[in-house]
Formats: sequence, structure tokens, C-alpha cells
Amino acid sequence: MFWILKKKRSKVQKPINMSPLEAVTNLVCILQLSDNTIDYKEKTSWDYSIIKLFPNYSSERAEKYMQLAYSRVKSMDKNKVDMYLIEILNRIKVFLKNGDIQNLEDCIKNLVLSDGILMSSESEVCKVIENQLDIQLDLRSK
Repeated sequence: MFWILKKKRSKVQKPINMSPLEAVTNLVCILQLSDNTIDYKEKTSWDYSIIKLFPNYSSERAEKYMQLAYSRVKSMDKNKVDMYLIEILNRIKVFLKNGDIQNLEDCIKNLVLSDGILMSSESEVCKVIENQLDIQLDLRSK
């Protein structure tokens, strides 16, 4: 008798089981992919947000979660992404307190405005975020 060992593959958790870093990373992924482009400024904005929101997590771990999130979100159609977004936001509401929500709000604004263009698809995602997290994103250019 012999055992076949499979290499353990990383997989995206269901939103209900996600850590704070995983959930916020999936939210950022949805925002970044909503306009079908991820530019350097958005990536830099996310890197800064990791430090601000999760100072105890490594950037390598965040990058791993981001790659998993990209893979998952890219495989979904628009309706599934919309439902997934709601699940992610519900998870975020479970563990973020008011001060953390304020920090997340600032990070979302910086991310969306980082490339200098607010696309209508990004705006739609931001409206869902505002409604679900009961926040007001001021997305006027600085």
C-alpha cells in the first residue's frame, strides 16, 4: 500500500470563512477588475493600504490572497461578481469597527482615484460599497 501525496493548493475561502485581510483583498480585487485594468498606481495604492489597514500582515501574504482573488473573480460573470461583492461586504461588516471602516473608506477612495479616472463600472461598485457599509465615498478628484 502506498500514499500519493498531493501538493496542497491554495484556494480562495468562501467569504464567510475569510480573514479580514482576505475579505478586503477580494474587495480591492473586484474594484480593480471592475474597469478591466490594473495599473501601477492602483497597485501602489493597494500596497500602501495593506500597511495602513493590516500592519501585522506580510505583503507576501497579501499578494498571495490578491492572486487568488484575481483568479476567482476573473472566472465569474457579472451577476456572480455582484453577488460575491455583497458576500464580501457582509463579511467585512462582521469584523471592522467604525475606525477601521473609516480607514477602509480612505483606502477605497485613494484606490479608485489613484489612476485619475473614475470609470462608470468603478462608480457602480462604489455605490454598492456605500450602501452595504453605510459610508459616503467622496470620489471627486483631488
